[in-house]
Amino acid sequence: MSLNVTLGTALTGLRVNQKAIEVASQNVANASTVGYSRQVLHREALTTAGVGSGVGTAAISRTVDDFLVREIRTQNAAVGAETVRSDYLSRTQDMFGSLANDTSLTSRLTELATSIGALANEPESAAQRLNLVQAAQSFALAMTDASGSIQSMRQDVERDIDQGVKAVNEQLQMIADLNKQIVHRQALGESPNELLDKRDAALAAAAEYVDVQSFTRESGEVVLYTKSGKPLVDGSAHLLSYAPASAVGVDTTFDAIMLDGKPVGASLQSGKLTALVELRDKTLPGLQSQMDALAEKVRDQVNLAHNRGTAIPAPAELEGTRTFADVDAEQITISSPVRIAAVDEAGVIQAYTDLPAGSYTIAQLRDAVNGQLGGSVTATAVDGGGFSLTAASGLGVSVVDLAGTATDATVTHTVDGATREYRGLSNFLGLNDMFVTPGRSPSDPRTGLSGMIAVREDIVENPSAVARGRLETGVTPAPQAGVTVGLTTGATDTLAGIAAALDTKVAFGSIGGLPAFSGTVAEYATQIISSNAQQAAGASNRMDYQLAVQADLSNRAASVSGVSVDEEMANLVAAQNAYAASARVISVVSEMLDLLNNLR
Repeated sequence: MSLNVTLGTALTGLRVNQKAIEVASQNVANASTVGYSRQVLHREALTTAGVGSGVGTAAISRTVDDFLVREIRTQNAAVGAETVRSDYLSRTQDMFGSLANDTSLTSRLTELATSIGALANEPESAAQRLNLVQAAQSFALAMTDASGSIQSMRQDVERDIDQGVKAVNEQLQMIADLNKQIVHRQALGESPNELLDKRDAALAAAAEYVDVQSFTRESGEVVLYTKSGKPLVDGSAHLLSYAPASAVGVDTTFDAIMLDGKPVGASLQSGKLTALVELRDKTLPGLQSQMDALAEKVRDQVNLAHNRGTAIPAPAELEGTRTFADVDAEQITISSPVRIAAVDEAGVIQAYTDLPAGSYTIAQLRDAVNGQLGGSVTATAVDGGGFSLTAASGLGVSVVDLAGTATDATVTHTVDGATREYRGLSNFLGLNDMFVTPGRSPSDPRTGLSGMIAVREDIVENPSAVARGRLETGVTPAPQAGVTVGLTTGATDTLAGIAAALDTKVAFGSIGGLPAFSGTVAEYATQIISSNAQQAAGASNRMDYQLAVQADLSNRAASVSGVSVDEEMANLVAAQNAYAASARVISVVSEMLDLLNNLR
């Protein structure tokens, strides 16, 4: 081998070991950099005309386990989804409180039942009447607050979806841009390793929001698509689009997340966006439906019992909460007679009429009362309004069904060709409700009902308006005006009826993920709280599991691509020694060349 060849060989050693020192230094410098992959210098022997001529750099590669990287991306989507679910479900649990919490819905209903019993024991106690009204208000407020919180959470979810779409688009655009840079560098024969690390980080960030699959072309370009095959990055970025709702309520209709002008729909199967859409459109509305069902049953059960009775003394006016579009067309049929009486403050009947069983339009019902009570009680009913009864000055008005052992008359209501049955005429008309849902009657859809339930305003202003007794129906012979006592001062019949209503088992259908259930309203409230707690605990457990799997995969990936400073320092020393040895060879060859030149 000539000295020139030896010199060239030594120079290749200098160059390669200099590059090895650079790579080792880069690794040490980025030992703590998140997302950095350890780089390795690959050497290859050089030959010229079949004769060894030194060493060259074959490539500088990253130490990455592609299988683990793909698994981590999949896990990122699972972690993202479960983290979102756990966060929002824990918020709903905080909203409801636990079963042991004295502010839970179950506790509110228990307090209401307790206050009713206390008033029944002391019917003349103003303090007990006030306690009852406050307990009823507390329950109604808890319902409206919970409903408002659910819709507020849906608003937050909607904001998170919008931000998530923007975050995904940012990563997709970054991946597309990095693709171009990587392809360009590889075409020039330069190492794109740092760019590859950045692209992997962008892929991992996008995978938190959407489930992604990918493959890499020979050019170095990565192609990204959803698990269902929808392209996300292929040459250019295919960006998502979304128009968030400005305000969210129970009836809000949301736009779809779009990809290439088409709804994404089931194309996204995991990740934060999938979980957020599920929460907004299914989980939280399901919870709202359960709350609405509870509000509906409490309203209807309590109001039925409350409408059977009257305050003592009887109120001067009863204003119905049910409205009628056309009082001349809407028709009802009453299965048994109904007594309407005007009573004085002592409870003595001053005038009364027993409306016969039969069919009436609302206008006919109004006219029958006005025609038979001679001004002692005036009925009012106009299109678009409710049915009301007003007693003459100094008197009160009371209504009772004369249904015998059935307690309530059956009222059949026909409007627009549809017929429904109700219990009790006063209950149907809403003349003496305790709970009101403004703009909603028992025949209306329950959607959003829990957000509007309230105690009747005049009861709040005057707790004495709570019904306690019941107009006497068992008088024989017929009541005599000015003689017969229709209301007894200490009567508690209605209070007992309300307490019984709260303790009566009622049927709840399969609602919002809860199976069909038969029980008291308090027991159903317990079902709601328990179900929510189970969902929150399940989401938290799944999140913890997914995080543990993610951590395990990350540790395994780090064992492959992470930098060991000790190992890199050893590599650095070896490269330095090899560099020094190559330099020594060059020095010896230089001395030999000088010696040869001096022989001439």
